Amino acid sequence: MFKTTILRSILVFHLLLSSIGQAQILNIESMRKINKDTKWSGNTNLSVQLIENKNSFVLVSNRTRLQYKHNKHLSLIIGDYNFKESNSNKIVSKGILHFRYNYKLSEKIRTEIFVQNQFDEISKIKYRRLLGFGPRFKLNNSENYKFYAGTLIMKEWERIESDLEQVKHNDIRISAYLSFSLFPKDGVSIVSTTYFQPKADEFSDLRWSNDSKIVFKIIKNLAFNVQFTMSYDNHPALGIPKTQYKLTNGLIYTFG
Repeated sequence: MFKTTILRSILVFHLLLSSIGQAQILNIESMRKINKDTKWSGNTNLSVQLIENKNSFVLVSNRTRLQYKHNKHLSLIIGDYNFKESNSNKIVSKGILHFRYNYKLSEKIRTEIFVQNQFDEISKIKYRRLLGFGPRFKLNNSENYKFYAGTLIMKEWERIESDLEQVKHNDIRISAYLSFSLFPKDGVSIVSTTYFQPKADEFSDLRWSNDSKIVFKIIKNLAFNVQFTMSYDNHPALGIPKTQYKLTNGLIYTFG
């Protein structure tokens, strides 16, 4: 059934119609797989493009997902790397490595811990290292409408480097999120996650993001999706806009 496969780990073919900016908060909710019968699942996608005509382009992309789910345990590893260059000018240069572990305490409550390292040269982030833990709540039991919430405490080590500034941050943040998955009819799904991450001792220093996706089934394992991501950082590096967003259209192939 499409309802039980749409949230599986996915391979997104690179059919990008429009993109502006990059989100700084990784949406883990869209990468969880809910199939109870499969322990191991995942995918990897490596894309390299070299284009030389009136202009020269270099595009490198790697996306890897690996999940292990058994009984009360769930482990998830995510790795992303993206590099785009035009005429020796970097357009995108960023990467994320994320590990998360969930343990099921009851039907409604999980506890989770994660570690993450990322960089984003365009946003002047030399590195951002995270360590977080806290509870995750299942808010309902419906198979057609799923709601989850989490409230985690997160330690953050960050270094900003640019021609205008070099700054190190060593902060504690709250990482709260609300996620829902709607299946109004067979072959259609709507998935949305909103993150809110203020500093624990200064709520005005905050980040938030929303990642929303609509998926339409084409054939058995192939679907078309429209995804919109928007993020806001109240204290970005100098010269970087507070608000960034990305619109993506593409094909999804599901398996496992």
